[in-house]
Amino acid sequence: MFPFDADCSYCRYLRPSDEKKGKFYCEKKRDYVSARASICSMAAEVMGRPNCDKEALRRISRSHGYYVVTAITEILDLDSDNIYINSFRYLRDVILPTRDEYQGFIDDYEKDGPCLAELLRCDDEGNNYAEYLRVTYLNGLVSLFCQDKIDAAMMLYNSMLNAIKKRYGYKREEVKTRELVEC
Repeated sequence: MFPFDADCSYCRYLRPSDEKKGKFYCEKKRDYVSARASICSMAAEVMGRPNCDKEALRRISRSHGYYVVTAITEILDLDSDNIYINSFRYLRDVILPTRDEYQGFIDDYEKDGPCLAELLRCDDEGNNYAEYLRVTYLNGLVSLFCQDKIDAAMMLYNSMLNAIKKRYGYKREEVKTRELVEC
């Protein structure tokens, strides 16, 4: 393990030229991973990769996969490396892909997440609503996650998504394929 805080953007096994939905192919894991994921025990440091390249990889990954939590973080002007993002990142990238019962959630979130995040960003009351979501749902998600109550954490997260959908009258079938709602 590295003696400093690192993520997969540092690793030579991450193939920047092979990107799908914000994830890059890892030659060691033989799977796609976020450039922002916590570095694994198979990591190999690349000292020659410029910091600007690492940040570019992270930026691509940041725009995929953590849509709603990222939007709340941005609206509330929280540090991008916060406990909400880190907890959800671990759930989304490490735990959920290994559990068959969450494959539907991952697929649905890839379809709905970008639109829900954009609806939050466009809300005139977005700051108040984002704070409400943080206090009501995300604090509980982190607490449950820390207690290793993954199913309960995901039920709470789904409740938050349903609350957001209800607030904005969101229905996937009314959104054109892969188009974000305009402000």
